[in-house]
Amino acid sequence: MAHSPSTFRTEPSTFAEVRPGRDQRAGWRAPRADRLPPLVGLKLEANAVLDALAVLFIGTGAVGGTTALSLARLHVGELRLLDRGHFTAPSLLTQPIGPADIGKPKASTIARQCKLISPRTRVLAFDGALQALPHADMAGVDVVVLAGDNATVEQEAGQRCLNLGLTLVHVGVEGATMTAQCRVFGARDPQGPCPVCLFGAQEFRMLQEERGWSCEGLFHPEASAAGTRPQPTLSLRPLCALAGEMAALFVIRLALRLGRPVQDTLTEINAYTWRTFVTPLRRNPACPCRHQRFVIRGVARALHDCTLRELLRVAGCATRAHRPTPVVVVEGFHWVERGRCQCPGPQTVNRFVRAQQTVMFRCPRCRQPVTPQPVYTRDSFTPEIVEAALDRPLRALGAADCRGLRVECGEETMLLTNPKRKSYR
Repeated sequence: MAHSPSTFRTEPSTFAEVRPGRDQRAGWRAPRADRLPPLVGLKLEANAVLDALAVLFIGTGAVGGTTALSLARLHVGELRLLDRGHFTAPSLLTQPIGPADIGKPKASTIARQCKLISPRTRVLAFDGALQALPHADMAGVDVVVLAGDNATVEQEAGQRCLNLGLTLVHVGVEGATMTAQCRVFGARDPQGPCPVCLFGAQEFRMLQEERGWSCEGLFHPEASAAGTRPQPTLSLRPLCALAGEMAALFVIRLALRLGRPVQDTLTEINAYTWRTFVTPLRRNPACPCRHQRFVIRGVARALHDCTLRELLRVAGCATRAHRPTPVVVVEGFHWVERGRCQCPGPQTVNRFVRAQQTVMFRCPRCRQPVTPQPVYTRDSFTPEIVEAALDRPLRALGAADCRGLRVECGEETMLLTNPKRKSYR
């Protein structure tokens, strides 16, 4: 039975670009050159580097929001902000917001502030979880700043940066000791350290429980599912600001190649003593993360115009005799074979549905919503499972705005991406 595309509302699954407001003349009148000093040891053309610099933020609260706003004041080329949280009344105590921002989503709120400061900067926001973001929308950035709120996010961010070859700046605070911390994980060697390499027994327990700690101490879905309450981040605003500005300075040092290399180091500043400690970071051989680099390949035309067979051919594993059998993930989508409604028996679907979408369409017979059957819903699949659909474009199969497709063949994983979107600037 054929069905029309779903008309049910779904949550966003990728970044939305923040457009300039009606009056941003002040931002245009503040060129970077008015305050950029002649940095000691600078050998690069700073303006060209900063114009091209793209930074992704995972977490835009007290620490991450501070870092994003500081980089906006440098008019960097692109900022991508991700956070699933909303500001609450206690946010006023530590985070760079005003009373009017209470109740608003964190990522898009800070993104709008960044755009007001720097109309030149391309600013994108995603008010959702990192796990829901396609890998393809992380590819192409230069640095990732992690100021997340739970061990699961640390693991996911570290794994993705390993796979995509991205430098990760992991920043945080220890409120009781007034210590600001900044870890930098280099992208040169996938066999280098990642955040999970530093986990101890307590962090692995938190990871197993999917426990979250937040700036407000509110319940998070994964925490409430585990029956635990997130531990609030208890800290002072000046310490959070110090950590955020540390992270901004590390991003600038990395981009402009200033000073001694900071990759694979932990830097701590203690406000009680004003002593600074720098510690090298090393790979833990027992780390459960997969220290592997994806092969990233751009496709000549938009992914949604391609068929699965064409994309498998680009990945080099389109033949039926190919061994090992490739495993495919269409990022942000599940392949649904059957659904259920009030009618007796299952509904045949055989199309892609957004990963977070619980209702696909209304049954033409009983007029009730059709929901995916879990046992017939796949987040990955082999070509044999979708044999009848291999020669249909992805958009005809429900993945009209597919951003990336991963193909795993044995030990190698290839990420196929859309052509890079051009900025409107």
